[in-house]
Amino acid sequence: MWSLRKHARSRVILALQNLCQWTRSMSEIRSRVVPGAAERIVDTLRWAGLCPDEGPGLGGSVGPYVQSQRLKFYQEHAHRLLETGHAYRCYCSEARLEILRKNALRNQEMPRYDNRCRSLEKSPPGNQPYVIRLKVILKSDGFPTYHLACVVDDRLMKVTDVLRGVEWQVSTPKHLMLYSALGWEPPRFWHLPLLLNKCVH
Repeated sequence: MWSLRKHARSRVILALQNLCQWTRSMSEIRSRVVPGAAERIVDTLRWAGLCPDEGPGLGGSVGPYVQSQRLKFYQEHAHRLLETGHAYRCYCSEARLEILRKNALRNQEMPRYDNRCRSLEKSPPGNQPYVIRLKVILKSDGFPTYHLACVVDDRLMKVTDVLRGVEWQVSTPKHLMLYSALGWEPPRFWHLPLLLNKCVH
């Protein structure tokens, strides 16, 4: 990454991704935060001679650099996908989705959503909670999925090259689909092998 930066005369951004598909609330995120972790990451990178140009505690022009502090950006772009017809509101309850999941497993099928709400003409009466689906991209509590958060962050941070571990390669088609729906040119994706010890840890 640092040799690529030098060659391309670009900047390295340290962004902390603290949202995942199981995140339910800000209190859950706060409970997982390790005090001083961001500073230790920056200190370790500095020790190795690999200091990022921007990030938590470093400042820069495209912050904040922690996903849970960027919710307004994700909500804005999820609603943009609604307005352009690339996403839709789903009002199905968790109980209904659990029934779908159990029925699929009973029939030895892969659980999947049945697209019930895709063709709804209007919202149901009342203030019923909903998620926003392309697949699910924005949950009913306003939290984005990992995929939407990554794509929006990469765009707003003007990222040209995404370097991830090879285990994230399966997510790239979802990210490319979101880039296309938002009308954005995707960055280059690099999927790198993991450094493992002899015990494969």
